[in-house]
Amino acid sequence: MVRYMSFRFKRGQFLVLAALTVTIMILTSTTLLAYISVSRMNLPKTDFRKTVTQITLNSRRALATALAQVSKELNLRASLNDYSQYNRLEDYPEAKDEGFKFISNWLNDTYMKNAGLGLNLTLSGTDFECEWNTYRGYSRVYSNLSLDIRAYGFYGWNERIEVSLNLTILGLKESTQNSTSFYFSLQRENGVPVTGLTVSSVRLLYNRTGRGFTEVDIDELTLRYIGNGTYLLRFYSPDMSTPPKVKLIIQDARGILVGSFPQNGTILSLIDDSTGPVVTELTAEPNPIYEGNSTTLRAVIDDSNTGWSTIVAAEYFVGSIGENGTGIPLSPLDGLFDSPVETVYAEVNVTGWSLGNYTIYVHGRDAAGYWGNFSSLVLVISDTQNMHVKSIDMSGEVDWWFIFKRTRATAVVTVVDQNGSPVEGAKVYGSWSGMASGSVEGFTDENGQVVFTTDWSYWDWWFVDHTYTFTVTNIELEGWNYTPEENEETSDSITL
Repeated sequence: MVRYMSFRFKRGQFLVLAALTVTIMILTSTTLLAYISVSRMNLPKTDFRKTVTQITLNSRRALATALAQVSKELNLRASLNDYSQYNRLEDYPEAKDEGFKFISNWLNDTYMKNAGLGLNLTLSGTDFECEWNTYRGYSRVYSNLSLDIRAYGFYGWNERIEVSLNLTILGLKESTQNSTSFYFSLQRENGVPVTGLTVSSVRLLYNRTGRGFTEVDIDELTLRYIGNGTYLLRFYSPDMSTPPKVKLIIQDARGILVGSFPQNGTILSLIDDSTGPVVTELTAEPNPIYEGNSTTLRAVIDDSNTGWSTIVAAEYFVGSIGENGTGIPLSPLDGLFDSPVETVYAEVNVTGWSLGNYTIYVHGRDAAGYWGNFSSLVLVISDTQNMHVKSIDMSGEVDWWFIFKRTRATAVVTVVDQNGSPVEGAKVYGSWSGMASGSVEGFTDENGQVVFTTDWSYWDWWFVDHTYTFTVTNIELEGWNYTPEENEETSDSITL
């Protein structure tokens, strides 16, 4: 009997202790929950395109730096031999080693700096070329870029990259007893003109009668930019040989060197001008133009490949071509006609013009008296202006309570006209899908933007993705025409 009561007593103690323990745990949990605050997290949309663009740009810069290393090695070897040899990379292939070494180090650094992205980045088929033994010298590197970013689920980006610097000695302007001047052109890859060159980036040797090639002191060089990557180089040249011969080495802002120095030098020849200048880069902004407004007509008049004479005039005709010299004049953008390449412009006021299309014809004249051929464009005068969606920027917010969340999304729509200027007062219609649904509408502000924000979603488990999609369905504004085919973005999504 005693044992039985003892057993019941002990069991009672155990139950009391268990109940007390549970009570303490509940009180502790309640206390902890009381101190849990609801936090809000803003989650901007991850734009993997920026990362891809940045890595691609950095790859191009790395290849440019590698080419600079290679060209410097070749130039050093050539200078030690008075520029009489080593004017081709094939003459000194060991110079490539510095370039490959730099690329390898850059790849390692890129992997280290982006360790969390799961990069798979390669530069394959890389090769360097330097040909400096003609009047057209070039330095070049090309490579195949392959990129995967596993953290973004981005795979299969491939791009052919080429970096180059191209030098062309164009021709002699004049050569007197003590002074010589000639034109040369300097361009990057894809024909991009190199601007901002100074005499500190130029090394020049000329053939001095009875003395061979002599380097010109930097203080005896003057350099003038003509335009479109073309320069006029003048230097002190006593006892210049006949015909005049030079050896030229140039370094651009990237550090890449390029040369033109055949063993016997490049002969400078006078250019015979018998052709008028050409017209390039003809534009009218804005175009189309709203009735009663003005547009700026602009063009480049270029004689650099048709005689190297100074541009002295430019004119335009509307609708039909008249006699040379009877058109409406265009003015030089820099205020003076003094170069073989000139940018010209005119303000065209279309007040009183009927609605429709007008053909504008432009040409120019050089100092040799030759008018060039016409270039034309069509100017559209309309009673309506066009607008489209430039961008839809998505962002989101997350509210947390313990292991549960609720979300909402925001879409910022930007509307611009055909010239990229913001459109104010446009009524934007859109719709939400995904975690939110329904149609919305709003008016753009002075920045051409309207903001749409969803209601908060229901509470959900922390691991459940919430995807919101916003789509622009229409835009209205009196006197304006919505052109959805010109939209840079019509729909966008974000996952929270």
